[in-house]
Amino acid sequence: MKFKKITDAHKNFGQLVQLIEEQDEDVILIKNGKPCILLKAMDEDALEDYIVAKHFSVDKLAKEAVGDTISLEEVEGELGLQG
Repeated sequence: MKFKKITDAHKNFGQLVQLIEEQDEDVILIKNGKPCILLKAMDEDALEDYIVAKHFSVDKLAKEAVGDTISLEEVEGELGLQG
């Protein structure tokens, strides 16, 4: 883990992204002497885990959607297609 001043990060952002991606190095940006932003490399799996962990409503909505399904027979019955 590295710490960088936010002004230095702004000047050398491309190099900072390269460091994070290639070395899987977390970087904490410092503003006015205090940590303000965490920069972290992320792949698709990590992104999915982050979304589920931080925005649990997405997971909740997905689980609710499963409960909203009905069978083909129920659809046919509602449409009057059952003989």
